Amino acid sequence: MLSAGCFTLLCLQEAAPASPSALAALLHKPHRAKQESLLEARRAEEEAAAAAADAEAAEAARRKGAAGALRSMLASKAASLPPEPVAGEGSTIQVVVRLPDGTRCGRRFRLSDPLRAAFDFVDVTICGDGGGSDERMEEIAHREGGLRPGGDRLVTPVPRCVYEEGRGGSLADAGITRDTALFVEVL
Repeated sequence: MLSAGCFTLLCLQEAAPASPSALAALLHKPHRAKQESLLEARRAEEEAAAAAADAEAAEAARRKGAAGALRSMLASKAASLPPEPVAGEGSTIQVVVRLPDGTRCGRRFRLSDPLRAAFDFVDVTICGDGGGSDERMEEIAHREGGLRPGGDRLVTPVPRCVYEEGRGGSLADAGITRDTALFVEVL
């Protein structure tokens, strides 16, 4: 029984007499083609791995940028919160906010404080003042369907009244003129 290599050699000798170097080149031709295809496959794998690494680095940079923007926004919100009035000061109200997880937070506001201050208070209470770790800021910035700055609205249950963050004016202008319980509704 002839091996495949011997059979190929016999067929080549019968088909066309060749010099030993030409015969060796013909025998190595299939191996060269296989080696070239393996090299090409390896190059393609390396290019795909490099592209995946580039995409991963770009995503990490995007996440870091979003975390930095969130940190800056939360620090700005914390700094813009008006000082809490003392109990008994005139024209003040107590606002208690119930979060989706059932916890409550509250503080006093002046009726002249902007409605935005209530949203800033909720964001700073939930997310912190921007001083958290990079990982925490990235987690908050990329929450899906959870509490994050700008991802909620405040509502009163009865009568139902919805307050959007972009709405201007003071608490009094929004109709919040007495101690109030608000609920956070996630958008």
